[in-house]
Amino acid sequence: MATVTKRGGTYRIRVSCGYTPDGKQIMQTMTWKPAPGMTERQIEKELER
Repeated sequence: MATVTKRGGTYRIRVSCGYTPDGKQIMQTMTWKPAPGMTERQIEKELER
């Protein structure tokens, strides 16, 4: 399950990839910037994808 956080004009997407043998959670993070002119609905659909 991904967590999406709006940060100014960009979005931070974080995903859990399981746990290490010593119990630490493995997280992958990426930043996504919507193309200029995208509507809120288009942004929502792209984030769900």
